[in-house]
Amino acid sequence: MNSSDETIYKYNMTKSGQLGKGMINAFNALSSISTVPPEKITHLEVTAKSNSLTFTANLPKDPDADFAYCYKVYYSTSPFTELEHSSAMAATFVAALQEKTEEGYCKFCLSGLKFNTDYYYGVVAADFAGNESPMSEITKITTGGNTAPVITVDNEAPVELESFGKAERIYTGSDPDGHAASFTWTCDEPAAVTFTKMQDDVLMVEISGVKSTPGEHKYVITLTDQYDLPTVLEVPYVVKVNHVPAVSSEIGSLAVNGIKGKTEIDVNEWFTDEDNEPLFAVVTVADRSVVSTVVDGGKVTFTGRKVGRTQVTLTAADAKGESAAQSFTLVVRDASAAMDVYPNPATDYVNVRPGVSALDAEVVIYNAAGSEVSHVSATLGINSPLKLDVKSLAPGRYTVEIRTDGKVYGTSTFVKK
Repeated sequence: MNSSDETIYKYNMTKSGQLGKGMINAFNALSSISTVPPEKITHLEVTAKSNSLTFTANLPKDPDADFAYCYKVYYSTSPFTELEHSSAMAATFVAALQEKTEEGYCKFCLSGLKFNTDYYYGVVAADFAGNESPMSEITKITTGGNTAPVITVDNEAPVELESFGKAERIYTGSDPDGHAASFTWTCDEPAAVTFTKMQDDVLMVEISGVKSTPGEHKYVITLTDQYDLPTVLEVPYVVKVNHVPAVSSEIGSLAVNGIKGKTEIDVNEWFTDEDNEPLFAVVTVADRSVVSTVVDGGKVTFTGRKVGRTQVTLTAADAKGESAAQSFTLVVRDASAAMDVYPNPATDYVNVRPGVSALDAEVVIYNAAGSEVSHVSATLGINSPLKLDVKSLAPGRYTVEIRTDGKVYGTSTFVKK
C-alpha cells in the first residue's frame, strides 16, 4: 500500500505520521542481503588527455545479479595498495549509464584532475550492496597540460563597410581538451557593435556603419575555458567616410493630370550619392490644398487635390542624415484639356505638354492667318514637355496643334510678345 494513503494509520495508530510517503524500493531493501562481490575486471584500458582519464573496461559478472552494478575508480597522487587505499579518492560510475563500445565494453571518464600530475589508480567492480571485486593492478599515469581553446569565424575576409552598411561575423569556440568554454568581449564603439551570445560557445557580432564613425576600429573577443585559460582574438574593422548627397538633375517642374491624378518621383533619379547609397525622400509642399503626398523610402507619390500650382521642396537624405535638396513647381493641370502651352504669354520659348505620360507626335505652330510657322516631330509627355524656340516669331497670337497617327490630339493658343 502507498504509505501516503492516510488510511494506513487505521492499522498502525501508534505510528501516525511516522511512516513517510512514497513507494518502497524492494530491490534496494533486499540488496544488502548479498555478500558475494562481482568478478574481477579482466579488460582495462586507460588513456590520459589533459586533466581527464578515460577508462574502457569489461563489465564483470555478478553471481547475484548477472553483472556488476557499477565501477569504482580509486585514485590518488600518492601510491596506495589494494589493502590500504583509505587515502585514495573514489569515483563511482553506474555501468548502465556509460557509453558502450562496439566490443561491448563500458567507457567512462574521470575528469577535473590536476594538470601535468602523476596519479595512481585502481578500478573495482561493485554490486548494488557495495560488495567490491578484487582491484585491478594499481598503475601510475600522468595527466596532460591544459590546451587553450580555439576560435573560428564563418568569414575570414577583412571587415570593411560603407558608412551606411552592416557587417556580421559568427565566431564558434571549441576546446581541444573537451573543457567548457565561454565568450566575453570588449569594443571601442559599444553603440556601433552588437554582441549576441547564441550559445556559450557561439557568438554573433554585428557592426552598424550608421552608428559608427569613419576610420579604423576594433573589437576584442575572448574565449576562456573552465580553468580560466583564455584565447584572445583582436578584430580590426574599417568604416568608410560618408559623402553628402548632391543634386544630379534639376526637376524644374512636375505635373499631375487633374484631381485624383497621380505622379511618382524617385529621388535617386534626381540626386546622386558617391557612396552608391539608396537615398530617402523628405518632401515639403507649400500649399497642400493643391496636392497630397505619400512617401515610401526614396519615392514620392503626388495626388492632385485641385487644379493649381504650388512650390515643392524635395530633400534626399542618406542613412547618416546628410542631405541635399531642390525646389520645383508642381502643377495640377486641368484634365479636361488635352494639352497645355506655357508660359503664356511667351518671349523666347514655349513648352508643349500633353495630358499623357508619353506621346509620339507632330507639333505644329500656326500664325493668326493659319499659316504653318513651325513643325517638329518629337516624343513628349506630361512630365517631359517639348520646348520650342519662338524668339524668331513676330508678336501676335499663335495656335499649337499636336497630331498623332494622322489625327489631331489637341490644340491650344499662346501670345508671343
